Amino acid sequence: KYDSSVELRLGDYNGDGVQQLAEFEAARFSDEAEYVKIFAPSRSYVPVAMQNLNWGFSVQPSARWSSEKGWRAMMSCFSLQLNLVLERKLRLDGNRNGAADLSAYSMADTTLLSMNRQWSSGIFFRSPDMNWTAELTYRNQDNKYALSEGAEWSGKNAWNLLLAQRFLGQYKWKLSGAYARQDMFSQVYAQKNYAIREWSPTAGMEAQWGNAFRAEASYVYKHKQAQGNAQERAVHHRFELSPAYYFPD
Repeated sequence: KYDSSVELRLGDYNGDGVQQLAEFEAARFSDEAEYVKIFAPSRSYVPVAMQNLNWGFSVQPSARWSSEKGWRAMMSCFSLQLNLVLERKLRLDGNRNGAADLSAYSMADTTLLSMNRQWSSGIFFRSPDMNWTAELTYRNQDNKYALSEGAEWSGKNAWNLLLAQRFLGQYKWKLSGAYARQDMFSQVYAQKNYAIREWSPTAGMEAQWGNAFRAEASYVYKHKQAQGNAQERAVHHRFELSPAYYFPD
């Protein structure tokens, strides 16, 4: 069975015709897989410090003010959520004090072998009658890996806005918009660098008749634009219709 995680292709990024570890990448198709990844045991060990941080913070005024009136009743319609996940692996090199530093993670930092940082935040609104809904979320992800010939960094930032209203008891409209930015940077191979911007508005309608029949229709527009010299772009239009019927027991 074809497994792209162990079967690789050679991408000669610098054009020197020499097989280098950093130039092997996962094969996209089985006919490109000419090499197999084999993990060879070694007695050469590098002292490292591993850091894992999971942090979350939420504010939900409705837990205390759901039955209040006035400005407290308005504040109870909102909620806030913040989350942070940080995983790092650092080379000690005899300096164990640096293992406690959670702030430095620059590309030039040779002690940082790998890093995965995920940050998400969101503010949410629910009307007291649950007919109006609004959400604004932000997500940021950074990754860095120290390879044999240099470091690579990738990142993604994404914003998402959602508005929805339920009316006449059984109908609901939804509007959403998303913006995302993806970047990749390699210290050695400039051919691997890219920057992509993406916009995606969505409009939808949902209807439910009783407990048996439900239907949803939506339209999605997605625009991707590559930055830099390439200036490539991709445009997608998608219409979805999803009827559902639940048979009684």
